[in-house]
Amino acid sequence: MSNDGFLDEDSPRKHFEDMARRIDPALMRLPHPKRLVLSGATEMLRLALGDLYDETFRALSDVHATKGIIIERLSRFAKFREWIQVSRDAPATYNLGSLDISLTEMRYRALQGRIFQIRDSLDSRLRETDIGADAPCQFLRSPFPSVFLEIGTERRSPYTVSNTESGLHILEGAYVTEASVVWPYDDATTPLMSALGVSRGTPCRVLEIVLIGSPLGKNGLLDDSTLFMNLVIPEDREDRPLAEVLEQHFQVFRQYLSNMPDYRPLATHEENELRIGIVHIAKILLYLHSENHVTQNYPAESTLGERVARVSERKCAKLKRRIMREYDRVIVGPEELPEATPAGKADESGRNVATHWRRGHFHYYLVGPGRQQRKLMFINPVLVNAKEIGAAPARNYDIK
Repeated sequence: MSNDGFLDEDSPRKHFEDMARRIDPALMRLPHPKRLVLSGATEMLRLALGDLYDETFRALSDVHATKGIIIERLSRFAKFREWIQVSRDAPATYNLGSLDISLTEMRYRALQGRIFQIRDSLDSRLRETDIGADAPCQFLRSPFPSVFLEIGTERRSPYTVSNTESGLHILEGAYVTEASVVWPYDDATTPLMSALGVSRGTPCRVLEIVLIGSPLGKNGLLDDSTLFMNLVIPEDREDRPLAEVLEQHFQVFRQYLSNMPDYRPLATHEENELRIGIVHIAKILLYLHSENHVTQNYPAESTLGERVARVSERKCAKLKRRIMREYDRVIVGPEELPEATPAGKADESGRNVATHWRRGHFHYYLVGPGRQQRKLMFINPVLVNAKEIGAAPARNYDIK
């Protein structure tokens, strides 16, 4: 590795191995796409795929194909089949997790993905929020073809992603990639997919979600963990309640893993992590499509990069070290959220109400002429009668 921390082009493998083992809390707090850039993972993929790298990169930019469809297309190449086998045999991986995360990150770059950083304050409120009974699937959309949703800045989420060797990892965020496809399969999965209203020829949206567990507190910059699940939403079911459709997906995914030869069923604690993580990512996506969402563009890395070209060599080296720890992102959530209700407030009967969270939810409105237009509003949770900090601690909830 060069003195400024950037890739030494003469030894990409050594750089990758050094960075993978590097224990630096500041770097380990960075979101997955940025950590992979610092590690030189792209160069390692080029070495692994050789002349097939560019073909794979182009294939992954197709927004009308899922990763599974793209893998099938690329499997005609012996080099790609060889890479799949190497990924299958990678240590501490199962359910083709090594292959899936490599292709997910590569697809994120192919689709010019963007990072959305959820403010810690908003994230804590979303944990106290229910999806609600009337929020339809049509609002569960990625803001761009591929995004990485970074959960907070401090890596203090109570949610986790397990790894069989390294244990519990704090949920750092998730890749979300959306594709519009005509379902191409009529195979052993057909009975399962029919429960979701999907069969061969069905037009549908597919959201590929990969949960990432942070390496913070582990043994290196790339000592993270993953869980993944796809959500398949047929065009004719966009009005279905999202909470109901998510529950169907969890049931189908459990059966899918049990029936596929290259996969193993998730353990109970992994199923719980997947459920909690997917529901939380769904809340973030709903918030981003609510009428009252707040976002702010923050091009930190790009701004520093522009300054590099205008400063002296000494200052340039300093700026490059800062760039290592910066990245462009969209910050999600207001700087300030509504305060708790005043202490001592009584209910309608005149009795003082105990301190508690009044749950937030997403409310679906029909508006405009003939009530034909639709909009989604985020109803913020409120801490009622907060007499002191910590009077009503945050709790974890399943779908309601």
